This record gives sequence, structure tokens and C-alpha cells, in this order.
Amino acid sequence: MSPAPPAQPPALLSPPKNTPNAKQTTLTTQALETEDVNVRDASGDGRHVEIDVRSALFEGKSAVQRQRLVYKAIWEELQEAVHAVDAMTTRAPGE
Repeated sequence: MSPAPPAQPPALLSPPKNTPNAKQTTLTTQALETEDVNVRDASGDGRHVEIDVRSALFEGKSAVQRQRLVYKAIWEELQEAVHAVDAMTTRAPGE
């Protein structure tokens, strides 16, 4: 019996522009009006991720409001490819 093939990362994740060990979510960058989104595969199987986002949309918003914006942007991925967000960092420019 041959070993199982390695797990594939979520379909909406694409290679990052600047960070070697992170992935960038195209859908999230569009929804949050920023190119500064990094999604790292925390578990090695694409099911658990860590997200770091910097967006002007976060200006004047509380941490909960910021997280809600991110969760809304990744909702479809959470239904299929991603099981859990293990960590999330949200910052406005200048923070």
C-alpha cells in the first residue's frame, strides 16, 4: 500500500509576494482592499492557518470589528478548505 499523497493547500491560497513561508489569500486581499495579507499554514495540511492583515479599513475599528471583517472575507474558505484560524493579527497602516 503506497503512502497517502501530501495534503494540498486550500485552493484560494496562492504563493506570497514577499514572505517565503507564508501564503497570500487573493480573495481576502480584494475584500479587505489591501495587498498586505499573509496567511501561513500552521499545521502543514492547509486546514489550520495564521493570518496577518494590515488594512486602512481597520482605522478606528475595535479588534472585534477588525476580526469580523477578516472572517467575512474568508467565509467561503472556512466552509471548505480551512478548518480553523489559529491566530489572527489585524493592523491599520502605521500600527
